[in-house]
Amino acid sequence: MHKLFSNQSATLTDILPSHPRPDSNRVLDASLLDFDLPTVIERIKQEPAWIYGKHNAITLTKSERMSIVLIAMHNGSEIKMQQVEGTMSLHIIKGKIKFTTENESVIIHEDKLLVMHKNIKHSLFAIEETIFLLTTVSPFDFGKSVN
Repeated sequence: MHKLFSNQSATLTDILPSHPRPDSNRVLDASLLDFDLPTVIERIKQEPAWIYGKHNAITLTKSERMSIVLIAMHNGSEIKMQQVEGTMSLHIIKGKIKFTTENESVIIHEDKLLVMHKNIKHSLFAIEETIFLLTTVSPFDFGKSVN
């Protein structure tokens, strides 16, 4: 069974979209992309991963070095300790999460933005149903291996 449907906490890698979506032919990288976030949020809340699981996510754009993912977390769900190889930001659209690093914890809520340098271990806990944008900027191209 996929981790999205378990009672265990997940990592961001676990909840990032890895299955083909009904619109898998959609453009993820273009010179200009436009998103109606309320519509996208409503859509991911109608998918089985949200209805039966603890999280759901959709990649909005992914280029050589940047990725933006819309993530929805149910109240009480957790993304366990991990680290990202690039700089990241979390923009909370709705809800409230506890963001914890090895050294500190902060509560971030609606209309707040958190920015974090690369390689910092962190976890997230949804204090209430939360929707946020995760932006990662990689120090290397996503499509190329690093030696």
